[in-house]
Amino acid sequence: VNQRRAKRFEAPNLVAYYWTGGAPYSYHVGDISATGLFLLTKERWAPGTLIQMTLQKQDGRTNDSDSSICVLSEVVRWGQNGAGFNFILSDYEDVLNYGMTPMESLDRKSIERFLQKIGVPAAQ
Repeated sequence: VNQRRAKRFEAPNLVAYYWTGGAPYSYHVGDISATGLFLLTKERWAPGTLIQMTLQKQDGRTNDSDSSICVLSEVVRWGQNGAGFNFILSDYEDVLNYGMTPMESLDRKSIERFLQKIGVPAAQ
C-alpha cells in the first residue's frame, strides 16, 4: 500500500542527522515531500518508531539557519536501501496522539518553505 500523501522530489545535497548514541553522522535523503522523506540508510527501525532529525542542505554554508530544519518523523516503511518516514506535523489531526502539542511540531507550510529555500520544488 502506498501511504504517500504528497509527491516526492529528488533532494540532491540534502542530508539528515539523528542521534543514535554515538557521534553524529549524516545520511543522504533519497527523496522528500512536504509530508515525509526516504532516507538512505542501513538502519531498520520498526514501523511506528519516532525519530527527531535535522535536515540540512550541504552547500558549504553549514551555519546558515535557512539551510536546516528540525522535524519529528515516524518510520512507515523500509526497503532495500533505506527507510520511509512521515513527518509528524502540527496541522495533522492526530498530532496529539503523539503526546505533542502543536507548538512542539512544525506545520506543513514550514516544511514547504524550507523545501523552497533549499531549491526543492514545493509540494502541490
